Amino acid sequence: MNNQKFAIIGFGLVIGLMADINPILAQSTSDKLDDSQLVVENQIKAFHQGAHEKAFSYASPSMQVFFRDVENFIRMVKRGYNPIYAAKNWAFGRSRTDGEKIHHEVLIAGPKGKEWVALYSLQKQDNGDWKIISVQLLKSQAKST
Repeated sequence: MNNQKFAIIGFGLVIGLMADINPILAQSTSDKLDDSQLVVENQIKAFHQGAHEKAFSYASPSMQVFFRDVENFIRMVKRGYNPIYAAKNWAFGRSRTDGEKIHHEVLIAGPKGKEWVALYSLQKQDNGDWKIISVQLLKSQAKST
């Protein structure tokens, strides 16, 4: 009988601890999403302000090595990602985590009333910063008003 009491008490403690830990885990994920969304938002704002070096700083070290310098990076963005570079408005859609990576869907109202979806992937760096490791740009079927 005493063993059953201890088992029930032990089970109750485990359930209670899980209930206490769960909000902590959710907060941690929420903080990751907020921090990484801020990186995306700051890069888009830097494009708008013409702060090209700042925009380049949000790219991962491997992307920075690949493009070699700010000028090459901005040239690529203007040619291949102009709807992001010249976005009239943007909003975050769905997000998901994948280990140390986070993926954000960003809805873009681009030039000439066209809508786009940008799929950003970010990875946490050794220093704790989130950096953009890739962006895919997809044309939306809808037009912004």
